[in-house]
Amino acid sequence: MHSTYRKDILYPQLSYRVIGYCFKIYDELFRYQREVEYADALEDCLKRGGLSYVREKIINKRNRADFVVEKKIIVEIKCVRYLTKRDFYQVQRYLQSSGMKLGLLINFHGKVMKFERVVKISAK
Repeated sequence: MHSTYRKDILYPQLSYRVIGYCFKIYDELFRYQREVEYADALEDCLKRGGLSYVREKIINKRNRADFVVEKKIIVEIKCVRYLTKRDFYQVQRYLQSSGMKLGLLINFHGKVMKFERVVKISAK
């Protein structure tokens, strides 16, 4: 059977599924909600989809990720005009501390929902 998923992407099926949930949520709620409302909707989608997750997962004593899905992907939700380096650094910190390899940075604020895949940088 031919796979339609790219082989160079970490956790393609799982990440596409989570991103799909986010697009669905954006279509339903649009852009003027608070982060907690998007997080509540994502939690509902993850539950209904049968995915294991932890919400508000403490990564280390000072950091708390919005979601960890299937013990593989960190999901960080934002409602900001623009994502900044600080947002990317935040997800990278979570990846470094947790040992996970992939983070999804989701921004619900704009005219369209935008997401960025953040891959753990290996220390040299």
